[in-house]
Amino acid sequence: MKDLRQSRWLFFQRLDDIKSPQDLLAYQRDLAEAIREAERGLRSKTKDKDDLRFHIDCLRLYADALVWQTLHPHTIRQLAKSSGHPPSLLTQGPAFDNVLETAAELTQDTPFPALIADITNVIKIGDVIHVTDPECPIIVECKSGSPKPHHAMQGRSGRQFTRAMRTAQYLAKGVARIPGEQRSLVVIETDHCPEHNWQAVEELCAQAVSTGRAFRQLGPDDYAWALRPDLEDTVFLQALDRARALSNPAFGTSGGLMARHDGLFPPPPAWSISQEVRFQLVEGTIILFHLLSADTLAGNYDQRRAISIRKGDYPILVTIDGQQLPPFSTRFIYNVVYAFETVPSCVTGLLAFAQQVAQHIAEKPPRHLPDVSATKPSIYHIGSLDDIPPEGTDYVSVPYELYTAMNAALQANQSDAEADEPDD
Repeated sequence: MKDLRQSRWLFFQRLDDIKSPQDLLAYQRDLAEAIREAERGLRSKTKDKDDLRFHIDCLRLYADALVWQTLHPHTIRQLAKSSGHPPSLLTQGPAFDNVLETAAELTQDTPFPALIADITNVIKIGDVIHVTDPECPIIVECKSGSPKPHHAMQGRSGRQFTRAMRTAQYLAKGVARIPGEQRSLVVIETDHCPEHNWQAVEELCAQAVSTGRAFRQLGPDDYAWALRPDLEDTVFLQALDRARALSNPAFGTSGGLMARHDGLFPPPPAWSISQEVRFQLVEGTIILFHLLSADTLAGNYDQRRAISIRKGDYPILVTIDGQQLPPFSTRFIYNVVYAFETVPSCVTGLLAFAQQVAQHIAEKPPRHLPDVSATKPSIYHIGSLDDIPPEGTDYVSVPYELYTAMNAALQANQSDAEADEPDD
């Protein structure tokens, strides 16, 4: 529908004009209302339901772009760790209005942006993400009818709180325990800054707009096509012919990337290419194909480090100083296929990460890890200033009125202390 496409284009143009937390909030409010309006259309007897579903999908991808512009990629991956499709906004009714109001309050009281989870595809933990730190934001759960404090960790609410608390703990401390297991997840940091083939993507898509299709070899056994949808079958056969000659082919499309919803890779609206090309890709008027031989990552490096490729979900084997590390997942390969990282950049980042892993494994004894529990967190409810949480309590719940009073008292004490300080 032409009016829906025009609406999407107006929203898309606004993406590049967001300059402040207030701009971000206003954009998300409008985006949420547009999604709810489309959901109302789906409830009616309209014949344009496919157009409305596509409209909603595109709007959510715009919200995903906001996430990638605001949060660190590692943080996004943690917040995306949950199954299921984004929930309907319309069926949430007043509960979603409460989420919007909470985001507005956070944005008003602090200089930090707030992201509304349910308008995105990728934020699946929390209702509002208050980005006080792109690597370690505050996860906010909004409950209009909260259970009694001693029941807070029971049922669905308990599972949501536990997931949010454990994720926040992991992002803050760099370590997490898997419930029911003894092993821990540990953050391994590197200084790698990836490089991408955005200029080639821009040129490919611009050519495809003019001629219908374009092809470029980005490197050894690294091929990209841009094309109109009516040529998809023809170009796919060409790509298939090339793939047959590769021992470990990896293939992806821009459409497949936008359907993943797993938070591993930024969608086209977040790419560093022109606004017009980004819009064409989201609309599907131009499609990208990318074919890579994973073997292009393999080789001997610096006479100390080597990469080899095998079949399976963990196909990357790295050897450092004769020691073979635990295998790495396909995510590194798909950083090239879906995020258009250059192969040399991917190799550099992979080896830097592997070096850190090797050092972590080699430490005797292993470096100290914060003591984190794999069980459900405990919450103690404070009803007055006389209450003292027992030792070992993970979290404390406080009524809002008491919390406000405690803050006022703290500020008054600080003011009194400053007034009592002797003059120099």
